[in-house]
Amino acid sequence: MTGYHLLTGGTGLLGRYLIKDLSQAGVPLAVLVRPTRRQSVDERIDSILGYWESQLGCEIPRPMVLEGDICEPGLGLDAASLDWVSKNCDAVIHSAASLQFVSTSDQSEPWRSNVQGTQNILDLCRKAHIEKLHHVGTAYICGLRTGRVMETDVDVGQTLGNDYEKSKLQAEKLVRAADHIKSLTVHRPAI
Repeated sequence: MTGYHLLTGGTGLLGRYLIKDLSQAGVPLAVLVRPTRRQSVDERIDSILGYWESQLGCEIPRPMVLEGDICEPGLGLDAASLDWVSKNCDAVIHSAASLQFVSTSDQSEPWRSNVQGTQNILDLCRKAHIEKLHHVGTAYICGLRTGRVMETDVDVGQTLGNDYEKSKLQAEKLVRAADHIKSLTVHRPAI
């Protein structure tokens, strides 16, 4: 049996589609979710699944729901959840990110989620022996460049337009430098 894919950012715009599409494709999913003041992690996922089920007219397999936060060491997972991830997950799809364009410091958003959160994902992968990572970056790490930009271009001295772009470039450099990740795919969506 194929192991679970641990998905971050599952409650975001892209993540909601990933939950639907991957579940329908039969990919076993575990979703890392933060509670809100109004909803528990289970309620947040139930809301997303309910929406898709009403749109599609069919049931969607329920993912394993893990309460945590990418900004916390160990993703804020309790010991039992960390153990479950180590035993059951063989890949991570890191889709969580802050879209904040302007930052007040390198300890606030978007740095906190995009850089420290990515480092926390990499640390978890090392600890859990997960060697396969799908990292959702952004096409906007090209910054203010014009003309042809190759997928292999990462940090070529480009001028970046805002803190979001800077933090996402730094995050992509982190995942590309992680020697314990044996299978890395970087996805760079645009608007």
